[in-house]
Amino acid sequence: MSPAAAPAQDHHLQLVSPQPPDEVQPVEVAVAQALDVTPPAQEHLRLVSPQPPDEVQPVQVAVAEQPAGAAQSLGDDDADDVVDAASISFKDADHSTALDAAESPAQPVPAPATAPLDNAAMIAVIREVAWADSGPEMYAAVSPDAEWAARGGTGRHFGLGFGLVLATQESGDLGSVLTLTRKRDAVAFNAAFGPDADALLATTTAASPEARLAPVGGSVLWSDSWAERFRIAGTLAVCQAAQNEQAIEGLFRPMLDVALGLGLDTDRGLAMVFDRVVVRGLGGGLRWVVDTCGPLQTQAQRTAALTLLGFDSVARFQATVPSLPQDGRFGPQTHAALVGALRHDGRAPLPSGEQLQCSLVHAAQGAARARLQRLRDSAAFTDSTYRAA
Repeated sequence: MSPAAAPAQDHHLQLVSPQPPDEVQPVEVAVAQALDVTPPAQEHLRLVSPQPPDEVQPVQVAVAEQPAGAAQSLGDDDADDVVDAASISFKDADHSTALDAAESPAQPVPAPATAPLDNAAMIAVIREVAWADSGPEMYAAVSPDAEWAARGGTGRHFGLGFGLVLATQESGDLGSVLTLTRKRDAVAFNAAFGPDADALLATTTAASPEARLAPVGGSVLWSDSWAERFRIAGTLAVCQAAQNEQAIEGLFRPMLDVALGLGLDTDRGLAMVFDRVVVRGLGGGLRWVVDTCGPLQTQAQRTAALTLLGFDSVARFQATVPSLPQDGRFGPQTHAALVGALRHDGRAPLPSGEQLQCSLVHAAQGAARARLQRLRDSAAFTDSTYRAA
């Protein structure tokens, strides 16, 4: 192969930034200087630059031909973006071999503007998340024990899933929706579910999961006959309002202390936490979120965080937050509350909400990753920062 011809002097090099990766690797952030944890000696990492090769192979640079008059820029036709082939190797005008001792200016960190998290804002987040569950049917959606059917009729029964977030029969959430619907309009409730309306309510609000999954009127609730009645009920305004209330008061509001404490306080961040709560349950979802992106993962980090805030034990910290379990254990709620206290204190560097979101996506797999990626990339959110109303 003949050597490439030298580029003509009037050619330009087009510098193009590489496409950013779809996934962002998680960032481990130390919690203040006091929280830096030195790993055991056998786990130290030594960064060693590779030995340069004895021979350096020549690199041929080809300069693409451009049409006459074509702009050669990074995309904005800005003259500053055009790099002349001759000047690309020039030293910068501020070139210096000395590292001066001048102080580097600290960048200000403006406090984000916050909006109250009222019911309307919560429902907007819930509906965006729920698209993955109920789709265009929304409040009238029915899932006839789909998880059990997908496993070939084996494993755990969730029973009928109904409505916006597919409130399940086994968990008791379906019974809560039905109770709220009847409380709003008993006549409409009885008309939708017929002569078995009382038995339906008694079964779905029973004390145990097994009892809640019992047949009603001779048929399981995930049968075709019952599914059709639920679809009709889902079109009623009173049933839709009941579903909203159950989603807010049964799932969304109870997750707020953990989500806001961690720093997932935008509509997008709250949506990602709510998604895990919908799929994994309130307890399972919050534990997964905290275990995945909570920054205080080691005992040394936790002890240093407590010390930084003036506490000598988990129990003493919990005593200052009455809503926490008073058990001396570092559970998900305590973890989130301690991170929230560190954020309020301001001395410890902590991961941003965007970094936390990326950690959630990175850790998820399969359907969970697909759901979280959709929310992370959704144009439906404004990334407004919320505070509990």
